[in-house]
Amino acid sequence: MKINFLEKMLGSGFFTGYLPKVPGTWGSLAALIIYLIPGFENPSFMIFMISLFIVIGVPIGDKFEKKYGKDPKECTIDEVVGMWITLLFLPRKIWWIVTAF
Repeated sequence: MKINFLEKMLGSGFFTGYLPKVPGTWGSLAALIIYLIPGFENPSFMIFMISLFIVIGVPIGDKFEKKYGKDPKECTIDEVVGMWITLLFLPRKIWWIVTAF
């Protein structure tokens, strides 16, 4: 199964899925860093991004499973989306962010 560069980047949570140790945690951290970009925390924008990543993530996840097997560690787009869902309506305060992570 051929996975192109963009699918590899998004499916692996910005390449965190290829890190040797705890790729899911790194995927969550990548999502957290993106969340810290000013303006990203806007709920309308986050809902859009979550929805977009779900829509593109399902077929990309299927490709990853065909290439790497069931629930591959290389596919961390689910951790990215999960982190954004967790942060969606929380106050943007360090205590909440650390607790969510």
